[in-house]
Amino acid sequence: MPCPRKMTGILEYYCLHSIKQSPKSGYDILKEISTKSKGTIVISKGNIYPLLDNLENKNILKIEKIEARGKKTFSLTDKGIKYLKEMDKKKRGIRNKMKYVPIIFTDFKNVHSDIDNLWFKMYLHIDECSGINNDKVKAILEDCIRRLQEIQNDSN
Repeated sequence: MPCPRKMTGILEYYCLHSIKQSPKSGYDILKEISTKSKGTIVISKGNIYPLLDNLENKNILKIEKIEARGKKTFSLTDKGIKYLKEMDKKKRGIRNKMKYVPIIFTDFKNVHSDIDNLWFKMYLHIDECSGINNDKVKAILEDCIRRLQEIQNDSN
């Protein structure tokens, strides 16, 4: 089944960021997404390869090398770097609007648990504070993750 239109945009954004870190093939990206999502997100070859070919045709990606059996490894072009920067700007604008959406639902107890509601509120505060003192916010979040992992380990 093909990716829904909204997912294609997310996949494109992910691919460009991933390829920016290091040149990759479509297979590398599929494997990376599967590994990072612990197998919960599965992107088909029919979604990734046409996307990468389209980005190459638009001169956003270029082929670094072609290996045996036609495996193409891509990197960003200068146009691709600019395109990704524009996507980042748009993402920040959307993120600024979307961060308030979960807050609207916090009063609906049947929609979200108390933990979900806290997570939504925390997300809003993280976003507001992160530009002020990234190191302090990062330390607090790392401590929170460590403590949650302790709870998880204790329950196993």
